[in-house]
Amino acid sequence: MKFTTDDIGWRKPSYFVADRQSHLESRKKYINDLIEEKLAVAVAAQEDLGSVSTIVEENQEDSETDVPRRPSKLSPRETEAEIDPNIAFPLRTESPEETAARIAREKLNAAVLLIQSHDRARKSRIIGAQLKRINEYKKKLASGETKPASNRDKRTKLKAVITIQKWWRSYATRLHLKDRMCRLESLLGMSIPSWKSHETFDTDAENFQLKQLRQPEYAAATAKAISEENVRVHQIRGPGLMEDITDEIREWFLLWYNELGLFDAFPLAQAGGSVLIATGQTRTPEEFHHDQVQKSEEAKKSKGQNNKGKQESKEKRKRKDDKSPEPKTIQCLREANTEFIANWSLRDDSENPRQKVYLDLITDKLCCELQLEMREIVDELMRLELATLETALAKDEAEEKKGKKGKKKKKKKKGRSKEGSKKKKKKESITNASIDDIFTELVTTGVIHGYPETRLIDWIGDVSYQNAEARKESRAVKHCLGDVVQPIMEYCVLPIGSREIHRIAPLVRSVSIVGLPRSGKTFLVNAICSEIGALLFDLTPKSLGENYQGKKDLEKLVNNINKVARAYPPAILFVDAGHQPWWKKVPQEEKSNNPKRLAKPLTKLVKGIKAGDQILFLTTSDEPYKAGRPFVKIHDKFILLPLPDYNTLYLLYKKLLMQYHGVDRNFDCSSLASLSVGLSVETIREAVANVLSIARRITLKKRPLEPREIMEYLISNRAEVGHKEYEKLLKWEKKTPLGKRRSKMEAKERQATAAARVATGKNAGKKLQQLKPK
Repeated sequence: MKFTTDDIGWRKPSYFVADRQSHLESRKKYINDLIEEKLAVAVAAQEDLGSVSTIVEENQEDSETDVPRRPSKLSPRETEAEIDPNIAFPLRTESPEETAARIAREKLNAAVLLIQSHDRARKSRIIGAQLKRINEYKKKLASGETKPASNRDKRTKLKAVITIQKWWRSYATRLHLKDRMCRLESLLGMSIPSWKSHETFDTDAENFQLKQLRQPEYAAATAKAISEENVRVHQIRGPGLMEDITDEIREWFLLWYNELGLFDAFPLAQAGGSVLIATGQTRTPEEFHHDQVQKSEEAKKSKGQNNKGKQESKEKRKRKDDKSPEPKTIQCLREANTEFIANWSLRDDSENPRQKVYLDLITDKLCCELQLEMREIVDELMRLELATLETALAKDEAEEKKGKKGKKKKKKKKGRSKEGSKKKKKKESITNASIDDIFTELVTTGVIHGYPETRLIDWIGDVSYQNAEARKESRAVKHCLGDVVQPIMEYCVLPIGSREIHRIAPLVRSVSIVGLPRSGKTFLVNAICSEIGALLFDLTPKSLGENYQGKKDLEKLVNNINKVARAYPPAILFVDAGHQPWWKKVPQEEKSNNPKRLAKPLTKLVKGIKAGDQILFLTTSDEPYKAGRPFVKIHDKFILLPLPDYNTLYLLYKKLLMQYHGVDRNFDCSSLASLSVGLSVETIREAVANVLSIARRITLKKRPLEPREIMEYLISNRAEVGHKEYEKLLKWEKKTPLGKRRSKMEAKERQATAAARVATGKNAGKKLQQLKPK
């Protein structure tokens, strides 16, 4: 369809984070302050333990008294006998900001010293080479090997000058042409520059901030206009509207009474009430009469015919069931589309440059809401009126039938007392603690913590361009790292970011991101949390440690998480190495963490997630085949991260290398990417960062970078290609419910294509036989 990857890329609505930016910043600051307080308390406890006592041996004291130590005159100091061993020297603690600043200063000083040492060495080499050349020239003059420059022939001088000029001019021309081609390629967008101007991005950010600042002003003006219009609409249209609705319903009563002499049931409030009467969605008297006649005719038919009718009705039901109903999301999209076409498609915004409020839209919406509000009031009154009419009609019918009595009163059966019946009650730990206290407790225990701000745009990966042809030809579909963004957006970002979307969209309670080690699983988890501004609950067995061991503690943890997650949506319940709670056999080194104790609490948390809660249970795993069947059952979706292919690695090398100014713009990334297929992204990042160190970047102008250097580093560090481990993950994926369904569907498609080929072959053979001469 001639679309690019940018055209079909998924976009996240900005209101997920923009509308509550101040709330997210305050919450982040609150979490960081609590973590710093916890660290300060831990440091103070360590200081108290260090200053409790120092053990001094008796023999050591005797030796000190026998041979007193004299202080030096140049540096007078106290003797060891004069030092009090119980003095508590205060330890200097650094905040994370101070630590980062100190490390940055140390790196900057190291870089400056390295540049200075290299520059001084270069100058000293130049001076040494000049002195060496002068000494050699003087020696040759003294020995008579060369003559002074004044005695030389002018032709020799001229020839030497011409030779030097020719070589220098050719070298300068080559450099000029190369620079010219680089400038031309950068202007045409054919090369990746090492630096880009951020003026456009800065202006976009400023405009976005201005929009955010002006949004509250416009929202306040809109709310004021709505309140004023609401008062006016209620005063003008309210009383007359109520009379019109009552007249309309009374006409419906009269229609039924005049036609059949009875009244139809009033529509339920849940179905819409009198709105169904106004729109003509209720039964007419003719339809009611026709249904009664059909029922009487069907009752007279024989049993065999009834059986046939049952079979036909079953077949009709099956046909209806085969037709899948339209999902709610498509209905909402259609309603939004029709509303946009009706209200905004033909509206000219050029006449409203200041973006003032459109009163006609507000009036229409308020009139609709007013009508629904009045209908609810009128429906309650008309239901009472209908009840009185029905009782009056029943009295009239009773008077007509003289010999018959009224309706017999049904005897109420006395129900047995259920006091003796056993009832199972769930035991829940009832705590009177507020949500803020629970929040601080979860932060101090390490369940809630911060995460780095990352974006899905920074995910490096190219999409697969051959899947369309592979599906047509019934071949195996191979996904790339760029295809991972679509399921991440569909299952993790878009539904959880909004309460309305989470109610309407298909409910996805739990998602597992499966991939090899260092394949980018943690990056995706941080990106999901950053895109929706979620609160992260870390339920990894290693991070919990010894905090929640007993059964009561785990129940308390589940209750606390449920309260806080519903109070601060959206929330992500994250478990790193999510297969550990459902391990088939726990390794010896992990028995201290006791990961299996979390299996039941996590299952309880997942089952308690409902539509509209904005909670997602998210796990990562690199060895899911070591877990039991409950691990597969608890997850609704599995996202498998494929191995990096050639396209992804080519983009990765281009992005990593082109940010350095000294690297050639025509660097051979193609051969490097083809040799690195199967290596993880983090391994390649480390290789490029270590090869292009500060010392190597200084020499890039004289000694350009070659692909051989990066490959030698990867080989020397034994970078492993994970084809065997990835095949294990593929085999495990085929055992999941979705994998089984996919394998069955692929088998059916292969059988169909094989049968079609056989049929076409037979038809071709028959045509050839017909064409042969007799």
